[in-house]
Amino acid sequence: MDRSARVAGHGLIVVLLTLVTHVGGLAWLLSLAFPRRWLGFLHSYAALSGMAHLAAPALGRQAVPCFGEPLRMQSVAYCLTLRNFVTPEMAQVARTAAEAVARAYPGTVTLALDGSFPFLDGMPLLPHLSHDDGQKLDFAFYCVKDGA
Repeated sequence: MDRSARVAGHGLIVVLLTLVTHVGGLAWLLSLAFPRRWLGFLHSYAALSGMAHLAAPALGRQAVPCFGEPLRMQSVAYCLTLRNFVTPEMAQVARTAAEAVARAYPGTVTLALDGSFPFLDGMPLLPHLSHDDGQKLDFAFYCVKDGA
């Protein structure tokens, strides 16, 4: 494969990983320095994700928990792709709503879906173009069967 095709291929990977995970593109670029690229990518992504969690509060975002009650992300995948960040105000609204549901229906856990990325207002969270400022958080709907 010629050099321009390789550069274009890496560029496409960087764009896609950035759109999906926010820091994945940078992790891919860092991984190019490693002899085992996928291992380098995993290490770089883990380090950058950890740094994102540390930096997010200073930038006005906090993570919705991945585990626990009464509020958590529906899947660890949202957490691994850094799609579980919201503003402190949205976090409080979500936590208050989840606590109210848990009081009314003991044992209920409120599940959240997409939130926002840890920083950079204006970068949409595909496919949610409006999830670009930490002020939106999707909740899973509850289903109650009659007689249950």
